[in-house]
Amino acid sequence: MISILVPTWGRPARLEEMVSSVFGTASRPADIEVLVRVSEEDACAAQYFAEPPSGAKLFPAWRMQSYGLGIEFLQNRAAGDILFAGADDILFRTQGWDDQVRAAFAAVPDGLLVAYSNNGLDREKCEHFFTTRRWVDALGYMVRTEFRHFCVDQWVEELAKDLGRLEFLRHVVTEHMHKKYGKAPDDDTYRLVRGVTKTSEADNLLYATLGAERAAGLAALKARIGA
Repeated sequence: MISILVPTWGRPARLEEMVSSVFGTASRPADIEVLVRVSEEDACAAQYFAEPPSGAKLFPAWRMQSYGLGIEFLQNRAAGDILFAGADDILFRTQGWDDQVRAAFAAVPDGLLVAYSNNGLDREKCEHFFTTRRWVDALGYMVRTEFRHFCVDQWVEELAKDLGRLEFLRHVVTEHMHKKYGKAPDDDTYRLVRGVTKTSEADNLLYATLGAERAAGLAALKARIGA
C-alpha cells in the first residue's frame, strides 16, 4: 500500500483533479490510498465533504496553523508502508508511477530511503517525497512541525543526503502546478501560505538553530541501517 498524504485549503476542484491523477495513472490503484486533511475553518469545507474526491479519505481538523502543515496529522491514519508527502497543486503524470516507487523501495530492504519525484522541471531538488514507516519510526516524525512551510522538505532532503539514502525518481513526474512556475493563477491558498508574516525568514532562522537536532536524527537513522 502507498499512502498519499495531502493537506488542502480552499481548492476542492484542484484536489479532485489531483486525486484523479493519482488513481488514473497507477498500475495498482487498489493498493493506493489518498488521505486528505480539510480544515473546518476552510470556507470550502462543506463542499469537500458534500462532494469528496472519488477514492479519497477526508479527515476534518479544527485548526491548521498554515496550509503547509498537516502531514503529521495524516501519517498516523495511513495504512501504507510507503508514504508520500503530497499537495493539492500537483498532478501525477507518469503511467505506472507506483510500480517505479515500489521498485525503488524494494531495493532498500531496511526501508530507510527518501525518494523524491520530478516536479515537472527535471530539477534535482526535493519538493514532494516518498519515504517509509520505518523512516518515520526511526526519527519519530515525517516532517518537522516547527517549520511553518518553507524548510520542511529541505530538512528531509538534508538528512537523507547525509545518510546516503536520497534518490531522485526522475521518471516519476508529479508536476507541481504552482503559480511560481506559471502553471496556476494566484489564489487565496498561495496568499495564505506566503502571506504569513516573515514566514520564510522565520523558518530559515529556525533551521539554522537546529543543527543538534539534525545530528540526532541522523544518528537515529544510522542506528537502524541494515536492521
